[in-house]
Amino acid sequence: MVSTIDPTSTTTRRIVQPQPTTTTTTGHDRLLRNGSTGADVGRVQQALKARNPNLAIDNRFGPDTERSVRAFQRSQGITVDGIVGPETRSKLFGTTPATRDVQREGDARAPTIGDRQTVDGTVRAGDLARNDETRRRGAIALAPANMTPEQKFDHYSDIVRRNGGTVNANGQATVLGIRGMSRDGTVHNTGSTRAYDDTFVVLKNGQAFEYSGATHAGQNTSSLVDSVGMIRPGNYRAAPNGPHNGAPSYHVTNNGNNRVAGYRDTNGDGRFSDAERRASEQRGDTMGEILFHQGFSDRPKSIGCLTLSPTQYADFMRRVGGSGASYNFSLVDAYR
Repeated sequence: MVSTIDPTSTTTRRIVQPQPTTTTTTGHDRLLRNGSTGADVGRVQQALKARNPNLAIDNRFGPDTERSVRAFQRSQGITVDGIVGPETRSKLFGTTPATRDVQREGDARAPTIGDRQTVDGTVRAGDLARNDETRRRGAIALAPANMTPEQKFDHYSDIVRRNGGTVNANGQATVLGIRGMSRDGTVHNTGSTRAYDDTFVVLKNGQAFEYSGATHAGQNTSSLVDSVGMIRPGNYRAAPNGPHNGAPSYHVTNNGNNRVAGYRDTNGDGRFSDAERRASEQRGDTMGEILFHQGFSDRPKSIGCLTLSPTQYADFMRRVGGSGASYNFSLVDAYR
């Protein structure tokens, strides 16, 4: 037995490590994470390549592999941490994960959040809470290509509802925005990029229609604002707003409030760092005049609005009900 000290407590704990009852077919049980190398990393990459054809098989666990692991974990409804441990490995290779029990010394009760461990050591209670929330919300993933439009409708409606949204209120369309997930299923952290690398889904009349778009700005800075921003995930309402950038637009509000919660890129580097996000939340940053509108043909035209290319936007407008339509809008983040 190995005794450890909880960094938030002086209580000594013993981690009981029984002999594993099963083994994996990969021949390796070690945890794989960003920075790991070896043939077992290559086997994981090979298993993930069916979902991400662009993933290189180089036996090196880098950012691309981590993103693919996170996307796979979301699709399976398991803890999303970017680490290949027993649970993720079992889903990838169809094996039964080995387990390790944790008990507090002299205490036979079931472990609490403060007691629970991962195989490689102590997990902070905050991390466990986030993992529990991820499981509660359900996996954020694109509907498989072989699903019917009706099955896709059920798949995406479930994501909306699990994140507190309402589907097709009063027979109107519902739009789901999936930030950080492109139409090929690639998962990424979101910044101000010149790409339509997010996904929008229109849910209407029992069917789902998917589009490439951007939930973020297409530029790092602007003379019109102190700092470029993007709205925070949540549930909103969109209503007709009149012409903008050569096509009708829709005004996004929060229960009729023009100001919606947002993140600010205060240093103008095109990234929304964790520190900037926390600071925005602490300040209560909001953004006004957030629209759904048409962008450029090859990139977003936005300092905080939600955009699609002209071709995609024209069909998007048709599916939501035309230029005079109102609809619910739910935004989720697949990366976080």
